[in-house]
Amino acid sequence: MGPSVQLADEVIANYKVARDSLTQYIESLHQEWAESIDPESAKRLENNLLLKDRDKGGLLVMNFDQQLLTMFQEVHYWERMRFSIPLVAMEIQAQREKYRVLRENVLRVVRDYNKVPASLACH
Repeated sequence: MGPSVQLADEVIANYKVARDSLTQYIESLHQEWAESIDPESAKRLENNLLLKDRDKGGLLVMNFDQQLLTMFQEVHYWERMRFSIPLVAMEIQAQREKYRVLRENVLRVVRDYNKVPASLACH
């Protein structure tokens, strides 16, 4: 057996160790993430979407839950890697497009409403 074959065997062995370590790390991250999903996450969808910000003179702000937005992204990437998704997260994710459109419309209302006091202040 020549030196190049021995070196190739060593490289392959090192690759397998690194691959197995990464796989184990990713699986533990997934497990940790899945356990961190709040079974009551859907209740966050009941929050008011519009709030008046007293610090900004009563202007409107959107109040879509940041943890839900983060969960949407995380579910998307775990699905792409073909990992299982907790049921509550899957149910919310199934309506992601509806919530995206809703957020877009709320932002439009916020922007248009907040233009009114700004234009009155200029006059």
